[in-house]
Amino acid sequence: MIQLRQRLKTERWLGSFESPEDLAKKAVITLVQFESSKQAESLAAMDVIGSAPDFGPSYIPNLREKMVALGSADFVTIGLGPPHWWNTRLHLAAALASDFTEIRGFVIHDERGRFLLMASPIEIRRALTKTQPKLEQSYVEASGLAPPIGSKLDWILMNYVASVSACFGAAEKDAKEIVNSRALREMGIRQEGEAVERTPAFSPSSLNAEIMKKELPFVVITNNGVVEGVVDRVKLVTRLARFAFSL
Repeated sequence: MIQLRQRLKTERWLGSFESPEDLAKKAVITLVQFESSKQAESLAAMDVIGSAPDFGPSYIPNLREKMVALGSADFVTIGLGPPHWWNTRLHLAAALASDFTEIRGFVIHDERGRFLLMASPIEIRRALTKTQPKLEQSYVEASGLAPPIGSKLDWILMNYVASVSACFGAAEKDAKEIVNSRALREMGIRQEGEAVERTPAFSPSSLNAEIMKKELPFVVITNNGVVEGVVDRVKLVTRLARFAFSL
């Protein structure tokens, strides 16, 4: 009997009662608690991980296409290649995103999809400008004149390569630096997201618990190191709090 009670304590819910009425009352409370916990898990699992569409290569036509297509996305991923990203094009993407889109974060990964860094476009723009002021100068000069026709975004992209050449005194292909994981670290970009590795053992509630342990605004969910999506910790806390108060 003692072994059975111990087993029930670890594998099931166990309690005592003093009368049939007391048993009925405790059974109802237990069912409500159980149902609430299941609803909380469903809520936590639902829509917590925001998608982060891939930005693609740094070619000028693709930059224009993605700025238009992904302008309202919260997060986008950038793979360092191949094809490789240059520092000139990463600064351009960050500057355009901060000036013309609602993108809140770039999630940067290596060629295998493994998470390296997450930061806002304006933070990436700041760090790159600090390492090489001519990058910002190139962007400013490309956008300095009002476009005679069309959008300012198109105007900047049309003039950017020539502007880089003028500011650096060399063609972009000679002035640029390839961005790899080491170069990314040396830029001094302030992390705004940290990774949580999702394993098959994680239930939605345990995944939430891991997310809550983090301190940065965003959590990047990975699977075997590969980026799966992004969680806004503030939004998650707000949703769970509203759910708890509604019970």
